[in-house]
Amino acid sequence: MPPLVVVGKLPGDQHEHRDGIFRGLEVGIGSEIVRCISESGFELFQQGGIFIGVNTMSGLDMLLIYCSIDHMCGRFSHGENMAEISDFLKRQVRGLRARYNIAPRQVAPVVIQTGTGPELHHFRWGLIPSWAKGEQAGDKMINARSETVLEKPSFRNAFKLRRCLVIADGWYEWTPLLRGKQPWRICPTRGKGVVCFAGLHESWTPPEMNNSVEGSGHSRQTFTILTTEANETLRHLHERMPVVLHRSCWAEWLNPRTPLERVQSLLLPADEADFRAYRVTPQVGRVDFDNPLAHLPLPELDLGI
Repeated sequence: MPPLVVVGKLPGDQHEHRDGIFRGLEVGIGSEIVRCISESGFELFQQGGIFIGVNTMSGLDMLLIYCSIDHMCGRFSHGENMAEISDFLKRQVRGLRARYNIAPRQVAPVVIQTGTGPELHHFRWGLIPSWAKGEQAGDKMINARSETVLEKPSFRNAFKLRRCLVIADGWYEWTPLLRGKQPWRICPTRGKGVVCFAGLHESWTPPEMNNSVEGSGHSRQTFTILTTEANETLRHLHERMPVVLHRSCWAEWLNPRTPLERVQSLLLPADEADFRAYRVTPQVGRVDFDNPLAHLPLPELDLGI
């Protein structure tokens, strides 16, 4: 689990506790966070999106903290060379421009299975369950833990029937600094090329349109990315990583007739030698920063730009 970094203030204390790091906490991701206690007796719980800490040893001191339990993966990218995708689809993919910093709520290319075979579509990132009351539900569902995907009502049916390939060429992670965070880009060690994350997709119609003749025209197609434990190479950045599917498994993953036992066997960390990581510009943190500079190693950047 990534460390929790204290950035609040204790009452009566004028300095910021940015050096307080709590490890080993039993914490979930996003809405699954409830409460946890560190070895030192520091209790953490969530209230209104802000994390509040209480020293349970004395029960007196309180402080506000933000933590680095970010969604994984929370940003990714894809190139414009779709030769491998074209080969898989058996048709030419044209006009797909490179995206250097795809963020949640944005549209991205995915491959889904249809009655006539695999097809390329563009869906919104952040799966909205069909029964959700509002599209904000997708903000908490950009990732799905592969270990518990069949236990979650939000993902269970999609995992059985609506799996997809999320087209990418890498993704980003952040590590805490004294002030702010340092973004890292993770990409294949073999160089440029397509990788496909294991994804799930869903169709959602706003409740007010469900009984409307025009309801189907307002349906939104969304997706999530499945994650698994990070391999040893990447664990220093985050304890989770996207499930990267080998090219030989793409068809099996998409096929709803593939036995679930076989599907689940594909949800493994990538080989340690398959990916590398390097620091990139902090501008990656901006959702509107969709620029080739996002891929440049930090020492090579012209910081005057």
